[in-house]
Amino acid sequence: MESNSSLDSCHSELQEASDEFDSMLEKDSDLSQFVGKMFFVWEGNQCLTVWLRHINKHHSMDKDWHISVDCIVVDTRNCAAVFLNAMNDINW
Repeated sequence: MESNSSLDSCHSELQEASDEFDSMLEKDSDLSQFVGKMFFVWEGNQCLTVWLRHINKHHSMDKDWHISVDCIVVDTRNCAAVFLNAMNDINW
């Protein structure tokens, strides 16, 4: 079990990353509406998946290993099933 200081440190690093992300969103008039919102992420980057265990084991507190990646924001209302099926076809 982690000590409170580890949890506090992790929380502060996550909050810092969240603040940086929100700051980036605020600069874009199309994306500013998403400041402070939670995102559901459909992972399509197998390279990240391969490296994630190594990063979490050896670099969990090293901010340089936790980078933002380019992404596409898609409104899936009323078409989530079709969208997920298309992603499956693309990643297959």
